[in-house]
Amino acid sequence: MTQEEQSSDKFKVFVSTHPFGSVNSEPLDILDRSDISLELNAYGRKITPDELREHLGGKDGLIAGTEIIDAAVLDCAPGLKIIARVGIGLDNIDFDEVNLRGIVLTYTPEAVSQAVAELTIAQMLNLARSIVNIHTGVKSGAWRRIIGFEIMGKTVGLIGFGRVGQRVAKILRGFGCRVLVNDLAPDQEMASRLGVELGSKDLVYRESDIISLHIPRTPLTVGLITADEIGMMKPTACLINTSRGGIVDEAALCEALAGGQLASAAVDVYETEPYSGPLQDLDNVVLTAHSGSCSTEARYLMELDAAREIEHFVDGKSPICPVPPSVITMERSTRESAVTLEWQDIFNVTSARGESDYMLYRSRWCQYPAHNIVGQWPLNIDIELVHNPIEAHRDARIDDYFQSPRSDGTVLMEMSLFEKIIDQYATIPDPTAIKLGVRGCAADHDEFGRMLDMVRHAGCIETISSIALSHMGSLDPATLDAMVDNRLDVLNIYLDTLDENDIPFEVLAEIRKRKSVAGRPQPTLRVVGKLTCRDRDKADDLVALWSHWADAVALSSPSVGDRGVDHICSWDCSRLWQRIMISAEGVILPCSFDIAEEFPLGRFGDISIQQAWIGEKMTRLRAAHAPNSDHCRPCAQRRGELLETWSDMQD
Repeated sequence: MTQEEQSSDKFKVFVSTHPFGSVNSEPLDILDRSDISLELNAYGRKITPDELREHLGGKDGLIAGTEIIDAAVLDCAPGLKIIARVGIGLDNIDFDEVNLRGIVLTYTPEAVSQAVAELTIAQMLNLARSIVNIHTGVKSGAWRRIIGFEIMGKTVGLIGFGRVGQRVAKILRGFGCRVLVNDLAPDQEMASRLGVELGSKDLVYRESDIISLHIPRTPLTVGLITADEIGMMKPTACLINTSRGGIVDEAALCEALAGGQLASAAVDVYETEPYSGPLQDLDNVVLTAHSGSCSTEARYLMELDAAREIEHFVDGKSPICPVPPSVITMERSTRESAVTLEWQDIFNVTSARGESDYMLYRSRWCQYPAHNIVGQWPLNIDIELVHNPIEAHRDARIDDYFQSPRSDGTVLMEMSLFEKIIDQYATIPDPTAIKLGVRGCAADHDEFGRMLDMVRHAGCIETISSIALSHMGSLDPATLDAMVDNRLDVLNIYLDTLDENDIPFEVLAEIRKRKSVAGRPQPTLRVVGKLTCRDRDKADDLVALWSHWADAVALSSPSVGDRGVDHICSWDCSRLWQRIMISAEGVILPCSFDIAEEFPLGRFGDISIQQAWIGEKMTRLRAAHAPNSDHCRPCAQRRGELLETWSDMQD
């Protein structure tokens, strides 16, 4: 066999990261002992996408750095079997493409933690004592004795409490700092052991003297720190980012530093690297060149771990540190937990709230229709803030109203009427929910934020609103703030399109960002799909599409199949046992499907909510809709019979 033939039989590996093996030759020695055909990055810099595609062709393995690894790159290496990432960041890798091609993916999460933690502490000391500015001055002949501050006794806020965040907190114990921590799923035991305080991002921003970021770059964290978040911080505060570029809005940071809204910052990572931009012109920012892992120890350990992964793979052994599915989900997710599946008629069964009043409300919600029980008060009051009239409304659907925009004929509920309704609602002794919006998008009301605030202060057990997906793009920042700040519990998103290109991901991301900043899980984003559980494949596709954006997906036809949902309804019509509606003009209606207002119970003010709820008209309607009777929705089958009965009641 010729030398060329022997070489062709070897496992071929390209090392795209630079440098490799310069700190310690052991990683190269491991690969050499494994009889691997190795090609190193010879450019002496970060490799370009075109160069990566050129050198990756025909390779079996890749030892990668921060280069983008997407479908275009992987198409050039159809035989690629393993990617060993030197480092911990994974935002440069297309997980779907890697998984589709069956490529093993590993990383080195432990190797860099101490180095990044120590750089973070160094930057804290640097900013506290203006070391860089003093050094630069002395070098240029200026003798400036700048007055700084001591870290001891200061409040240090950590956004992220993983490997690096925990090491930073451990080091800070020696400085006698108060350490505030925010994390989506904090390690409670480690937090207790290190003596840190857990709190919301809002608390960290407002109370910290130094704020340090230790989170991955994901769709949930991109643009996490904007002018709004910086505005919450003390003007004397210092901001440090040694995690990932893109988490901090660089333009907003530059403006705040230049304008005195923030005292100083230290930045090691950038949206585009190498960095070139206006931060370079400021004296109160320390800029380093993505140097968090640049210690001899960290570099050695990262390269050693990556080389051992290649060695294990060639020897047919299992990976030492494969990237777990949970990490992949987190890296590409905009959400904090997995999406759940519900039935369309159930409002929020996935709520984790454990208060006794709320649990009583939920048990009654499921119990009353099933057992034909009528409470003294409705369990839910639908309040129509906006009524968008539709021609031939008798044949229209509720979804049509959500999709219709405000027009000259739109009716908005007057604030004086809404205030009277809420005043009466506040006297209801039983736990009761409010849903805002029936024949129109509630968020279109000019006073929507104020109304949400009134509902919250009235002691509402659960506040719900609805919107069509196509309408979400028109939501302004003030409305998004109102939904979070005024504690909207559930936002039902009705799907009037199934085209992924029509989904306003930027609005959904804004809501998630505001929730994250406020440290609240509300509002629950609940997608109401136009599918039944019979459509198993379509339902699975819907759940997969929304798994990174929504908290729950709700389907129709609850009596069919078993998809592991939270509740199975056993009644035909639940509404008359649970809910009542008040129109934008104050007419009390028995059901939101009474679009044409053919069955008015009376006008609010002339009768009370309770009088309408337990009155003769509702009693007779319930008898006509009793369990085991013909299905009422959308009341078309029995409309003639019901109208005849109703006419008799008016005589």
